[in-house]
Amino acid sequence: MVTGEDFRQLRTKTRKDYFEMKREILILGQNPSSAKPFKNNTVERLSKWLKYANIHRYDFDNVSQDVGHIFEVNVDHVKKITRGYNKIVALGGIASNVLCKLDIPHLKMPHPSPRNRQLNCKEFEEEKMKKLREYAGTC
Repeated sequence: MVTGEDFRQLRTKTRKDYFEMKREILILGQNPSSAKPFKNNTVERLSKWLKYANIHRYDFDNVSQDVGHIFEVNVDHVKKITRGYNKIVALGGIASNVLCKLDIPHLKMPHPSPRNRQLNCKEFEEEKMKKLREYAGTC
């Protein structure tokens, strides 16, 4: 999410300068879904986590821009978008594995999809939310 202040700064800076700016938190997912949003979906769960962790300003991107179940990770894109962040949160194993291979420090969270059976355990989800709040609190 780019804020109004970021846009004002962009007026006087080049796109390259924007990527070199120090930014707080990047949320990194797998790839865009082809599914239509529905009640209790991924976005709602992620929003709940971010609200709990008091994360109000963040940027979001994916390791792949391919929509649907078949996708290819764009390593060059990931290298570019992760520069300049104080904290990076990976949603799920694929995003985390890409960051690990690139030696990029991050917090691995479970993927917030309703299909993620780990999240059927409310204690597990609460523990992960606490870890996110602790991680974000050190920005």
